[in-house]
Amino acid sequence: TGVATWVIGANSTAQKDVTVTVDGKQNNSASIEIGGVSPLLKIGEQSNVNSGFVQVTDADAGNMKITLTDIKYSYSSSFTSTDRVAIKFSIDYGYDSKGAATSSLGNLVTKTKIGDKRTTAKDGKSNNKSDADSWQYIAAPENATGLEPGANTTHTIPSLEIEFKWGSFFGGKTPSSYYNGLSLSTVADAKNVEDELDAMKTALTSIKLTAELVKA
Repeated sequence: TGVATWVIGANSTAQKDVTVTVDGKQNNSASIEIGGVSPLLKIGEQSNVNSGFVQVTDADAGNMKITLTDIKYSYSSSFTSTDRVAIKFSIDYGYDSKGAATSSLGNLVTKTKIGDKRTTAKDGKSNNKSDADSWQYIAAPENATGLEPGANTTHTIPSLEIEFKWGSFFGGKTPSSYYNGLSLSTVADAKNVEDELDAMKTALTSIKLTAELVKA
């Protein structure tokens, strides 16, 4: 079943609750406000034991969904009547206005325990870390489309479910699928996988998401 499946089953890389905050972006042409976010984001995979074998299936990949509530948005006539409008989500890395590191920085990864066995860099071309930007554990949700037309008026959305994806650190796959696709077979490999997953659980304390209106 693979080293990663064994690690997940034996050590329970249990789902971790992560706080998500969402800031609405405002400018002269568009504005969006998010009233609330629930529940906490659960990050991780679960495992099942079937006939003595540890199994991790797509159904165990984790329900990385949250619900945004009381959304209010408006846009100016710079958005024409034929424009399709969407909400674009992005993870806000870096530093706040006071120069303090934001907790979303924990989602950026520059070190790897499995070294040259990691084959997927952010640029999708190289396994040499110096040739790519930082990996990320979790990727932002896809754009939310189908917003109501009508400029210069305030629209409301009572609730909107959005789903985070596994990031470039795992090649856009679930951790178990990613690691099981590598040539990992030794005890040292298993320890390195466990260390990487533990590092993710330690680093991810919260995620700051930005929402903005864009032309789809």
